[in-house]
Amino acid sequence: MSYSRVSSRSAVAWIAVVLALTVPVFAGSSVKDLKKSLRKQLAARDISGSLATINELAMLDEPKAIDAILGLAFAADVPDVERGTIRILRGLPRESAGIVRAAEQCSKHKDARARSALVWVMEVRHEKECRTAIVQCLYDRMTSVVLASLEVMTKWDSLAPIQHLIDALKYQEEQGRIKGIVAFEIRKTLTSLTNKNFDYADDWSNFWSVRKEGFVRPPKADRTAQATGVKRARPTFFGMEVNTDRFLFILDVSGSMEKKDPFPEEQGSGDDGKSGTGVGAAKEKPKPTQDEIPEARRRLTRVQKELITVINQLPPKTKFNIVAFNHQVGTWEKNLVFASPRNKQKAIEYVNSFKAEGETHTDTAFETAFDIEQIDSIFLLSDGAPKRNGELLDTKPILAAIKNTNRFRRIRINAITFMQCGGNLRRFMKSLSNQNNGVYKELR
Repeated sequence: MSYSRVSSRSAVAWIAVVLALTVPVFAGSSVKDLKKSLRKQLAARDISGSLATINELAMLDEPKAIDAILGLAFAADVPDVERGTIRILRGLPRESAGIVRAAEQCSKHKDARARSALVWVMEVRHEKECRTAIVQCLYDRMTSVVLASLEVMTKWDSLAPIQHLIDALKYQEEQGRIKGIVAFEIRKTLTSLTNKNFDYADDWSNFWSVRKEGFVRPPKADRTAQATGVKRARPTFFGMEVNTDRFLFILDVSGSMEKKDPFPEEQGSGDDGKSGTGVGAAKEKPKPTQDEIPEARRRLTRVQKELITVINQLPPKTKFNIVAFNHQVGTWEKNLVFASPRNKQKAIEYVNSFKAEGETHTDTAFETAFDIEQIDSIFLLSDGAPKRNGELLDTKPILAAIKNTNRFRRIRINAITFMQCGGNLRRFMKSLSNQNNGVYKELR
């Protein structure tokens, strides 16, 4: 679940009215009493009761009341309570003691889950301390909090973040994290604001120092991958840049990966079965049989070849792992490992051992993946919709479960499939990447 689209102040007012009409108000209750009630309600998974108590605490407009909310609401692992709490905190009175305390705790609270949630509270606030809190989160010790702040800053219709982003990129360089996901996302955000593309903070500083006065932000239509600047070459997986040094491959090795796809020019007409020219009746070229298609176009063979190329290109300080799944899930290593020469060779041997067989248990593969620590990006490649016991699964619960598990970790999930695959799979893979800040790609 992402908190980037929680409802606005009007929704907060509606919730407050409903709570006032349906739940007893704890008139005159102290912070201590309300905190005790909230702890019991959260333990019982009482969502409406919990939100009523949180609303009552917020109405006290005291720093201690805000601390009580932050200490309990985001530690209980109740997503509906988390969403409701964000709405309530977003509705705190302007420049009140409560919102000032929330802004202070945005970068200081001991629980990273609370800090991440507070970033989304600050998103709709315009007080100076709220904007400052988001900027301070660029230096948070947890990658997930930094990524949340970058997602919010990308939405600002302002050039104000540019210098802060350059300074944050410089900090990443000084910490030796120039190849990490945070540095990549900072550069990506800078590019979205300027339509320029540089790797290093000094290059960004040189660009910005002489242009910040009177700089006009490019129209959205021009903020594309064609941004100009100086970039280094990085490893790519089927053309998708490996823009992190802590990542996981999740690879489908089900029976359908044995299939061979014709070359794009041999596939004849489009999806509607008609000629692409629109002039006269074009004679349909027969599709080649599996025996006529070369081995190089076997899906699993293509994946193995591409993956081996990527592994060989990984810098030594990169940490990675591989999950392969069909009706079973296997991991190459228990945790992420450095891309040392020995580990690369072991990984290549593992990739070469893949055999295409069985069903596509994508949901189980992600359960295994989320047990691996330190991941900030996932590259999923699959050619089959989730299936169990011969039946296609409803993908909505799978998407919801992944989004829910990823709501605080904010792992970027990139999804790759084949253009020849069915519409159900393609829609699932596109939704998966969109909901988890990743990139979606179809292979020809």
